[in-house]
Amino acid sequence: MPVRTPTSCSGRVIHEADTQASKVVRSKSSRREFLQHSSSVIAGSLLAAAAIPRVHAAEQNTIRLALIGCGGRGSGAVGDACSVAQGPVQLVATADVIESRMKSSLKALSDMFPKNIDVPAERQFVGFDAYRKAIDCLGPGDVAMLTATPDFDQSSWNTLCPRRQCIHGEVVCG
Repeated sequence: MPVRTPTSCSGRVIHEADTQASKVVRSKSSRREFLQHSSSVIAGSLLAAAAIPRVHAAEQNTIRLALIGCGGRGSGAVGDACSVAQGPVQLVATADVIESRMKSSLKALSDMFPKNIDVPAERQFVGFDAYRKAIDCLGPGDVAMLTATPDFDQSSWNTLCPRRQCIHGEVVCG
């Protein structure tokens, strides 16, 4: 009886070495055991992720304003800033030479924008050096709105603004 040589579907002769290499080696675990183990690993990962607290540094996006010169021009500028929808704005300090003008401006702004006005008595400054105290309440990136009419020439204001700007952030001269 003739010996048959194993062939593939295409008629190619299959050698014994090829057949041994193509055998699939099965592990002892079944598909069911694999699914049980993998699902327990996934469940453990989810529980661990839920147990870890999500701690992030709070980001402060509020633009803080200091109003220097509480007349109509300054009050209107703060009103415009508080009414924009692009970001939260908060008035945190005021300065003026005339106390009654500052108080009336704060009252009007507080009535119109109660959420945006946070100026306690310790951040309301009166006098010729009040602008310095108001700017000192600000941090980097905050805005000082200089809307006062100076009692001296513009070159004096130009000398004061850059020096304060380098220390505290932006200073807007109006």
